[in-house]
Amino acid sequence: MPVTKNGRRYSFCPGKATWSEEIADLYRKCFIAYSTGILPSRGGLDDQDALFCETFEVFIRAWDSRKYNQVWGDVRDYVEAVLKSIFGKKK
Repeated sequence: MPVTKNGRRYSFCPGKATWSEEIADLYRKCFIAYSTGILPSRGGLDDQDALFCETFEVFIRAWDSRKYNQVWGDVRDYVEAVLKSIFGKKK
């Protein structure tokens, strides 16, 4: 069961991924690079370690998709609440 209605379903607990220091560190590197535009190591993308380069693009697509779904979920909820307050409950 996903944590939120827009969440993804997994056959395992994704929180367990943080048990691996390597995975948690990779997540931090991707999040910081995405948020700040600063890569984890000196130089350009070609100068980063292979695992980061392989993962970063996937991270960006997944993060942007998640943000998009959250925003539109909030918009839908807001519109429903506004329409309900204007027109009342359907019978």
